This record gives sequence, structure tokens and C-alpha cells, in this order.
Amino acid sequence: MTSLIATSRLSRRYPIGEVSVDALVDVSLCVKQGEAVAIMGPSGSGKSTLLNVLGCLDAPSSGSYMLDGTDVSGLSRSEMATLRRQQFGFVFQNFNLLARSTAFENIELPLIYAGWSRAARRERVAQLLERVGLDGRAHHLPSQLSGGQQQRVAIARALANKPKVIMADEPTGSLDTSVSQTIMSMLQEINAAGVTLLLVTHDLAVASVMRRIVRLKDGRVISDAPSRVGPVKAAQ
Repeated sequence: MTSLIATSRLSRRYPIGEVSVDALVDVSLCVKQGEAVAIMGPSGSGKSTLLNVLGCLDAPSSGSYMLDGTDVSGLSRSEMATLRRQQFGFVFQNFNLLARSTAFENIELPLIYAGWSRAARRERVAQLLERVGLDGRAHHLPSQLSGGQQQRVAIARALANKPKVIMADEPTGSLDTSVSQTIMSMLQEINAAGVTLLLVTHDLAVASVMRRIVRLKDGRVISDAPSRVGPVKAAQ
């Protein structure tokens, strides 16, 4: 595995009135291609901020961030947006689906932004719906789908542009245990196919099936170690 993500003394500060609040402080981290890394910590520890910075949704205030050989720290907003479309897929706790768009249309959206032809989009979305087991739900709105089905649509959307990295922020946080296990099995299968997985979670059972667990406190990395359990074979 080669290095994909490397940060050195990465910090993110937010101005609050006349003072600044440190959300991340001197974070040095290396993630290799194909790794599965869980990010844990108490509320307010900087987990989501770190994921946002690594996913080019937010810019660091200081420090360096190299993504697959590109220095992200000095990129403009438009350059970051392009890199984000090319490299990342995002999965969120609350799914973030467009309420008035069907499952097919939600998955298709990043392909439209990326300039895929209509025929190529239709083929790709059909493949993804089948991959996540929702080929019979293509024309359903999010309100017509269960929480687990909505998250599967979100995963399919995240995979649309064939990203190198999936960024998942509490992807099982609003799901019951059985559905959470299904979603984690799906994410593990994606990781086993070579896609790097970074996952924010407060659930140790979820984190334990990842290869590494990075723990944050007050914006700092306090530990970075292999999981005691490690990856398990995804359900067939």
C-alpha cells in the first residue's frame, strides 16, 4: 500500500467574536491506500472537522496536507472542489438525500456534475443500484424508503464517481443494530475492493472492525493504533 493521505501539524481554527477556537491542533496523520481507519473521540473533539478537512470540504488554517502527492493546503476553493469530486465519496448520518428526487436521481447527481453522458449515467446508476441491492427501488423517493435503504442509496451515490476514498461520518448513527451491521458489511466490501475508508463513529463496536482507530481529544490525536479486532469478512 502506498501513502494516500499525509498531514503534518494540521490545524483548524474558527473565529468566534474576537477570539479563535482551535478545532484541530497539530494533527499529523498518514493513511495508506486501501486502509480502513476509524476516527473516535468525545463530542467536540474535532472528529467531523478532521473528516471535513481531509475530504476537502474545509481548508486547514495551518500545517500541510498532501493527498496522493498533491499539496491540498495551497489550493483554491474551486481546485478543492474539483479534487473533492475526483477523489472522494461522502456518506453522512442523516443520508443527505434530495427529498424530491428518486433513488436513481440522487445517485445520478454527481455524475451529472462530472459531465458523464446520459447513457453512461444510466448504465452506472443501474450498476450501483444492483450493487447495493436496490435495483427494484430506483424510482422511489427517500420518503418511500427505510432508513437502511436510504443509507444504501447514499453509499451508491458516494461510489458514483469511482472515488479513491469514502468519507463516512457516523453512517450507522441513526440506524438500529441489525441495519447498522448490514451497512458496515457493505462498507467493508467496498474497502476490500481497494477503496480507502475513513469513518467517524462514537460506537466502539463499529470502530473495532476497522484496521486502525485514531482517537481525538480537544482537537489533538491522543492515540493511533491498530484495532484489537480488525477487519472481519463481510457478510455475503
